[in-house]
Parts: sequence; C-alpha cells; structure tokens
Amino acid sequence: MADLLSNWSSTLEAVPPSHCIPVHERPLDPVEIVDNIPVIDLGKANGEERSVVVKELLKAFEEYGFFQIINHGVPVDLMDEAMKVYKEFFSLPAEEKAEYAKDAANNTNRGAATLYSSSAKHYDSEEHRYWRDVLEHSCNLDGKDKITWPSNPPR
Repeated sequence: MADLLSNWSSTLEAVPPSHCIPVHERPLDPVEIVDNIPVIDLGKANGEERSVVVKELLKAFEEYGFFQIINHGVPVDLMDEAMKVYKEFFSLPAEEKAEYAKDAANNTNRGAATLYSSSAKHYDSEEHRYWRDVLEHSCNLDGKDKITWPSNPPR
C-alpha cells in the first residue's frame, strides 16, 4: 500500500511522467478553453422548469463532461465537513486505508460496501496511470450488504 498515490503525492513538485497520458492517447478531443462552465440550478428541477433543467444537464454532459450545481439543498457546513473527513481519510497511514482496499481483480463488491482504490495499485503494468485514489461508498437500497464506512477518522 506504500505505492498509493495519497501516500506519496504530497511531496511532489510536478506530475510524474508516468501519470501524464500523451495527448495522442487521450480518450477525448482537446476542449476549447472557456471562462465559464455550465451552472445547473437544481432548485428549478421540481417545478415547471424541470424539462429545461434536464436539457441543461444533458447539454453539459455532452459538451463539457462536468458542471456546477447550485441550489441543490445540501448545507454548506455538511459539504465542508465531508471534505474535511475525506482529507483526513486520505492522510491516514497506508495500513489503515488497506482495510478498505478494493481488489483490482474482484470488482464485484458493490452494495453499501466502502471501497478504496488507487491508480498506482491497479495500473502497475501500464505505461501511463490515472492520477487518482478513490473512496467509493455505494448504496444498495435493498439493505443486504453490510455498511463498512471507515471508523477512522471518527464521525
């Protein structure tokens, strides 16, 4: 687990060549640099403008691949606390994060299980790697899977 991105990337001054995919190998065409990204107002999604919001979402997905959502109803203090907990988790020692690691060969663990994975672990045989460590907490509404949210950091 020492090779996990979150365990060594904080000391870097530049992105390592192993994590820079050459332009000719990137999956999408280069995009135009813009001053703004799409902003979607979810506050309108439950009213008469629902179809407009859906069209805006589809357009943002197709043209940009990402967007900003406003008026979503999630309190700012909850978002701030979530970011704080994520940062604390990724700062944990490798051994603690290993308890939640996903086996690259067995990607069937779904439901409400918490999975931790890293590009460093899964792409050792490839020339270029994605720059990511991921904490994924899927939700299975039938409740059959055990919830395994990390106990550290405590919340």
